[in-house]
Amino acid sequence: MRFAGINFLLILLIAGVLNLIVDQGWPLLKKTAPTLPAAIGAIGLAIPFTDSRLFQVAWLFLKTGLLSFGGAYASLVFVQRGAVAQYHWLTDGQLLDGVALSVATPGPFMLFTTFVGYLASGVIGAVLATFFVFLPSFIFVIAGVHYVEKVRDNRMIQAFLAGVSAAVVGVIAVVSLDLIPGALTDWTTVAISVAAFLLIAFLKRDVALVAVGAMVGGIIYASVRALAL
Repeated sequence: MRFAGINFLLILLIAGVLNLIVDQGWPLLKKTAPTLPAAIGAIGLAIPFTDSRLFQVAWLFLKTGLLSFGGAYASLVFVQRGAVAQYHWLTDGQLLDGVALSVATPGPFMLFTTFVGYLASGVIGAVLATFFVFLPSFIFVIAGVHYVEKVRDNRMIQAFLAGVSAAVVGVIAVVSLDLIPGALTDWTTVAISVAAFLLIAFLKRDVALVAVGAMVGGIIYASVRALAL
């Protein structure tokens, strides 16, 4: 994804299939291979967008909610690639602002998508982004409530998802590298980043508290600089 520019959805699919083959045995390859090209082709298909930005918002966040394997942080990949790199609705720095607000305020992490939708198309965009990013979850829960235990006990499905989850770590790392230039702009921001990493990784402090502390520190720093000028 970083050096060859391969679509991250294709990477996740291949990672899941490879781990499934390794876990279940190489003979499974004969059963899996005929369906792989079709699956790859499906991922490569691009639904032609109309000129309506609202449709683009709805489609982007529907994909985000439907295909974000690996947890809420994986959704950041979809939004960065779509809203920032493809449509240019906001910058990497603004996306990080939304992520910071989402981490520091009550509610699920995915609420940063509401922030992105608002920047894209105002209040209507925020409503559409929130609705469509959560819609697949509600459908899966309602429709699949009787099958959850069967999925949990299905070794093939679990092997596939384990491979996808492993690939998600690499995908998130790539997006993090893309976001660094917009976040670490001077020595102060570097110091805040290092301090936050140490507090979370080694002292096991709550992520939300660290985010709030960083925001307060940023406000104080900006105020002192403004007074100095």
